[in-house]
Amino acid sequence: MSTTLTPAPSQVASRQEPLGENGHAEGRASLDLSSYDSQAYNILSPVLRLDTAAPYLRFRAVEVRLDPDANRGDCYAAPSTKWTRDRRTGELLPTHVAPAKPGLLKIASATGLVIDPHNSRRIKPDSCERCIDMARATGQAVRCGDCPSRYDVAYQHIGAVRADTGWRIVKASYEWNLDAQRRKIVREAKKRVAKAQEEGKSFDLEGYVEDRLDQVITERYGLAETKSLLRLVRAICHLRQAYLREEMARPFVVVRTELAPDFADPAVRHALAEKALASGAEIFAPAHEEAPAVTLRAAAVDAQVVEQLASEPDFTDAEAKAEEATAPVDDESAPDNGQTHVTDDGPTASADSPVADPPAEESSADHESRETPEEESDAVRCDECNAVLPANVVAYCQSAKGRQAFGGANYCFKCQNKRRGKGERGEAQ
Repeated sequence: MSTTLTPAPSQVASRQEPLGENGHAEGRASLDLSSYDSQAYNILSPVLRLDTAAPYLRFRAVEVRLDPDANRGDCYAAPSTKWTRDRRTGELLPTHVAPAKPGLLKIASATGLVIDPHNSRRIKPDSCERCIDMARATGQAVRCGDCPSRYDVAYQHIGAVRADTGWRIVKASYEWNLDAQRRKIVREAKKRVAKAQEEGKSFDLEGYVEDRLDQVITERYGLAETKSLLRLVRAICHLRQAYLREEMARPFVVVRTELAPDFADPAVRHALAEKALASGAEIFAPAHEEAPAVTLRAAAVDAQVVEQLASEPDFTDAEAKAEEATAPVDDESAPDNGQTHVTDDGPTASADSPVADPPAEESSADHESRETPEEESDAVRCDECNAVLPANVVAYCQSAKGRQAFGGANYCFKCQNKRRGKGERGEAQ
């Protein structure tokens, strides 16, 4: 449950070469993780020895402890795991547990993960992409109202962690599919029916499936966003999907790359002061009529020092530069908050467990403002005012009723009303 930022010297070997006259490291900063006992720690690093020639950077080994008890929130019983009874207490315990959302966010915080606030958003599901490609190829708009995939939702997260060569950007996504959810719920319901028949009890199969579908449809936005974030953390932190309960009790060792400038260097102090002033100006814009009370000047400022200290992840074209996450596929039956209970069928997710509230539906104006120039160039526009048209408006205009009213042209609601001469509200839905 705790995070240790500074391990004991006996646990890890870290070396920082002496500094030269200009404050730069003459050698290389290094971190040796081979002194960690693999039977006592979970080392989340692909290499055991890390060296960097970059100035003002250092590696730090950070220990994060997660509670292996599935009822504490840091982890949950892994899907399809075996359950055994504790010899001392007689309690039924899972043999494998998986890191839950609180535990994963602790590890992500220890690594210094930065989430891209602009490109981490809802994206089009694969089913919508296929329909869009078909509409572009045939020139026929698709009716979304009756589509069986209209409830599908997808979300992507883009994050970055500092490395000695710059920032490592990783992208992960998750798609929630109603058909897959329905098949899983039906399989679960059939097991419950068989169990109820063995016990001589009644079980409403259709009612159970309908109630569960209503629940997952309501929670789909929050579930897709959370699963996407957890996939990103697993991929960027080199985490496995599940661990033995004994392994989960061991501390997780992650490597954090930090800035370690020589504060005795005047250029470094000047860069820090300038960065502090710039950060304050970003929050409260300085008044143009008032001159600053203190003006910092330096005869020679080390440009590399300023660049290192002010370096932030560059998320420009992040989707193109990001690495695709290769984390294991999440099992949707696993609860994100780690709360599980044992039923007659074994461990299942608690139906009353809290889930993240779904984000508010964005308005059409907000959606249009977020369209990229490439998307706008391919979008269908109003033949009169050249406004970008939503898919449902295009579908109405190309329907039998719309073609009869507008002759096959595409008009926005406002232009439809003008054509009909019915004021501000039209009949198109």
